[in-house]
Amino acid sequence: MSSKMIKKRLLLVALLLSAAAQLPAEYILELDETFSRGKSVGAVRGGTWTADGWKTKTRDDYIQYDIKTCSYGRIEFDVKGLYANNDVFPNVDENGDENMHYTLFTMWDRDPNDEWYGKYSNGVRQWHNPWKAIAHIFGYVSGDPWKWEHGRFRLNVGAYWGGYEDDPHAFEIDYGAVPWQKDHIFHVKIEWGQGHMYYFIDDILYAHADYSSFGTEYAPPYHSMRLGSGLGCKGISKMQSPLNITYLNFQFFRNQDVTAPEIVSFSPGVDSDDNPLDAYIAINMSESLDPKSYANALKIYPTVQGQTKMTGNTIYFELGQLLQPNTKYTVSLS
Repeated sequence: MSSKMIKKRLLLVALLLSAAAQLPAEYILELDETFSRGKSVGAVRGGTWTADGWKTKTRDDYIQYDIKTCSYGRIEFDVKGLYANNDVFPNVDENGDENMHYTLFTMWDRDPNDEWYGKYSNGVRQWHNPWKAIAHIFGYVSGDPWKWEHGRFRLNVGAYWGGYEDDPHAFEIDYGAVPWQKDHIFHVKIEWGQGHMYYFIDDILYAHADYSSFGTEYAPPYHSMRLGSGLGCKGISKMQSPLNITYLNFQFFRNQDVTAPEIVSFSPGVDSDDNPLDAYIAINMSESLDPKSYANALKIYPTVQGQTKMTGNTIYFELGQLLQPNTKYTVSLS
C-alpha cells in the first residue's frame, strides 16, 4: 500500500494576524518641493533655477533624493518643455549613437557597498541595482511621430545580471502616444506597492507592471529617487536628461499600511482527513507580507521539519518530511 493512501487526520486552526480595527491605508506626505523657491533638499547637480522651477541645461543634470527604503509609496511632479524638437530630444548622443532614451524620473537601489551584488533574494541572483524603475521618452526623429510621441517604462524587481532581455523579474513597457506640447505642464505620477506599479501622465494610465507573483514586496536598502539624468547609476546607461525642460515641483508620499492582513483561505480545510502524507499546507492572505513577519509565525504541532515560504499572497509550508499517519496536526499563524 502506498504511504500516501494511509489515512491521517489534519486539523488546521487559522488565527487572524491582528484583531485591530480595519482602517484604510494612508499616504503620508514626506517630501514636498516647490522649485520656484530656488532650492531643493535633494542633491542638485547642474541645471538652473528660474521663476517657474528647476531647468535642465545639460544632459547630465539631476536632483537626487536618498530616502529610507519604501516598498509602498507614490511620487508626483509637474514638468514643462516636453515637445517635438530635435534640440531638446535629439535621437543621438554626444558620440553619435542613435536611439536615445531620455529620462524623466529614476528610482533605484544605489547599492553603494555592493551589499546586494552577487547575493540571492527570493531565489534570484542580484545585480548592482536589483530594484529600479525608469520613465523614459524616446529621442525625436523627424518624420517619425510614432517614436517621438512614445516612451518606455522600465521596472526591475530583484533583477539579476542577465539584464532585461533575460530577467523574468523585469518589465519593459512601451507607452504612448502622448501629445507632448511645449507650454503644457504635464503631471506625472508613479504609484507602487502590494506587487503593482502604475505610471500616469495627466492622470492617464500609460503603464502597469504586476510583480505580485514574485513573492514578498521588495524593499531596497538604499532607496534613491532622481529627476533628470541617470548619470552614475550602476547598470543604467544612456539615461540622459532632456535639455531645457523645467521641473516645477516634486512630492513623495509614503504609504502607511494601517490595515491588518487577513486570512482569505487555507488548505487543507479545518478538520479534514484522508489527506496525503505530503499534504500542501498553505494559507492565502489578503496581502503579501514582509519575510520577517511570517518566517517564524507559522507553527505546526506536532512539530514537522520544513520551511515556511511565501509566493505572492500565499504563505505555505514546504515539508522536509512526510506527515505521520493517523495524526491530528494543528497549524497556527500568530
